[in-house]
Amino acid sequence: MTSAKTIEINAPAKINLYLDILAKRNDGYHELETVFMPVFNVTDTVEVSLLNEGQGVDFKCNNEFLCSIDDNICLRAVDLFSQAIGLSVDCSIKLTKNIPIAAGLGGGSSDAAAVLKGLNELTGSNLSKTQLLDLARELGADVPFFINPQPAFATGIGDVLCPLKSDIPEFQVVIINPRVPVSTRWAFSQLSEEYFSKGISLNKFLEKILSPSFNGWTDCIYNIFDDLIFNKFPLCCLLREHAIRAGADSLHVSGSGSSLFAVCSGQTTADNVRKALLAHFGNAVLCW
Repeated sequence: MTSAKTIEINAPAKINLYLDILAKRNDGYHELETVFMPVFNVTDTVEVSLLNEGQGVDFKCNNEFLCSIDDNICLRAVDLFSQAIGLSVDCSIKLTKNIPIAAGLGGGSSDAAAVLKGLNELTGSNLSKTQLLDLARELGADVPFFINPQPAFATGIGDVLCPLKSDIPEFQVVIINPRVPVSTRWAFSQLSEEYFSKGISLNKFLEKILSPSFNGWTDCIYNIFDDLIFNKFPLCCLLREHAIRAGADSLHVSGSGSSLFAVCSGQTTADNVRKALLAHFGNAVLCW
């Protein structure tokens, strides 16, 4: 064990600049291609503390819904970590949620990754990055990305990661959450195979954004869930209309929704879009 008893970790959100489904697997998951971008100014805070042996695991959260779930992903992360080191870890987790739940921003996955990393440091177990990634895969498809959140493209079920080592073009986004939770399971169940592989392909996407002749994000960004979310939730259509009217180049779904992100040409435009959305929709939306 290390001498430290408590560690606090900021768990960032993410958006998907590209997301396409290739096929449904026999295990119920889907083969996909995606590009993850971490969002470091939208975060949860995960405080992990070691307790004396026999005190068990204590979970507290500012979100009552998560407190009511006995098998939430943070608790599953503790169980999985304990199994990996062959020792029951008694700890407390204090989770401060700022990232909306079921929002396509990866909040739960990020929280779970933070718990794994926090316990690894506090217990002095020194599990390697590869070992942590293996544990993360057992918790969920997005969790591995948050073990070391950096721009990356992913294949498999979203768990086979490759960092984007080249600098991608600078851009600004406004992230909008319409306060409507969307179940990932439900969203995937709505897409039949006729929707699959409609994007430009991950390789072409990467070629476009890394090309010296890159000429803008509008024709690059793709999310297979865009049509589903915009057709299902009229509020999302209104948000898109107002964002573009306020100067955004385009607006897309992140993950399987319901959060959206507006792509803007610069900081001033992004500020104007955010102000316009908040002025019109008020507390009906969250905006970053």
